[in-house]
Amino acid sequence: IEPAGGYGMYFLDYDDIIIDCAPGFSEVVEDVIAVSDAAIVLMTPEIPSCTAAMKLNSFIKRKKAIRDTYFVLNRVANQNYELHQREAEHFVDSPLVAVIPEDSSIPKSVAAKTPVVLYKPASQSARALKKFCLHIQPGIRSFKAGQAGKAGFVSSLLKLFGRAFGL
Repeated sequence: IEPAGGYGMYFLDYDDIIIDCAPGFSEVVEDVIAVSDAAIVLMTPEIPSCTAAMKLNSFIKRKKAIRDTYFVLNRVANQNYELHQREAEHFVDSPLVAVIPEDSSIPKSVAAKTPVVLYKPASQSARALKKFCLHIQPGIRSFKAGQAGKAGFVSSLLKLFGRAFGL
């Protein structure tokens, strides 16, 4: 880490840095978007969540700062009261790259402090998360704990999902 121009900021020598931002808009979110190459936008199949994702996508498009934006629909239980995948895509005017189902193994993995892809690798949510990770980082070699290379990215991404949406 090297100090950058006296602004209290640092340049980091990493391939991937994941910044978990709260939903909604703030100066912090806008600043993060301004310096990001890609964004993963998580939303649940509910109108308030999809509306927030729509506003974020509109802001990203206006700023033209982000190269890739990935939309993920999370905690899908396929209930009548939920928005359908096509409706969520309509909100953000973009296809979803992943649909993560609601899964009873998730609270158990959270209690065990273990990402669901390690706790119960064959679960529906783990399979969907693996598929998503392979979509955005095709070079991933392993989802096992402690593996070198792109697995570090996967571990970071899964921890982010765990904090953000209870995975």
